Amino acid sequence: MDKRAIAKEFADRLRADLGDKVESVRLFGSVSKGLDTPDSDLDLFVLSKKSVFGELREPIGDVLKRGAVPEVINLTTSEYARIKRLNSPFYRTIENEAVEI
Repeated sequence: MDKRAIAKEFADRLRADLGDKVESVRLFGSVSKGLDTPDSDLDLFVLSKKSVFGELREPIGDVLKRGAVPEVINLTTSEYARIKRLNSPFYRTIENEAVEI
């Protein structure tokens, strides 16, 4: 299974379904680094103007049907600005390692 392709399909679906609500969809973790194993999950970060977490249920279900286990984190732009100000480890991970998909 090509987890990068599954991540791309997830991102494309979000953009199609949610339009400009979604600012960015990024892949991070072992898959983004090319270090994934068959047991690796699919770490996805969704940045949105307002929370879209409730609208992610079906796209997440589609990822599960493809055989990947998604770990999706959705932050709003204001939440992301806050963790940026705090220079949180998660912010640094996203900025330094995540790949826009």
